[in-house]
Amino acid sequence: MWNGTVTLDGGDRSNGIGIDTNLNSYITIDGLNISNYNMPIRITNPFGIVYGITVKNSQISRSNNDGIYAYTGGESNFYDLVIENNSFNDVYSTDNYCQYGGAIWLLGVNSSVIRNNLINNSGGGICGNYFSYTTIENNHHF
Repeated sequence: MWNGTVTLDGGDRSNGIGIDTNLNSYITIDGLNISNYNMPIRITNPFGIVYGITVKNSQISRSNNDGIYAYTGGESNFYDLVIENNSFNDVYSTDNYCQYGGAIWLLGVNSSVIRNNLINNSGGGICGNYFSYTTIENNHHF
């Protein structure tokens, strides 16, 4: 019986990307179950600025890399990124201390919100560099 949740299953957590925003802005990912990808969600624009990406109410599990990887080519090129009310389970990067990544890896984030996420049985929690005017609150890593 279908419960109304869309599931993306890559079949093998050692390969592939579940969702790649590929240079785009103003995208909402809401209520998905994403599992068995090397990188479940990749939000990138190595050449410029990204605006208005939202990832919420989703379950991200069984990956060998960051659950959400957000990267732009500069130190402050991400605006209005919202990552909230998600659960991460069995999401691994290479260590537990954010040296190489985590359940959420961010670089160059401004005016954004990362809140109310559950990170369970995963590598590093919320990791990255170059945050400004960004709220990171009420996330639980256990």
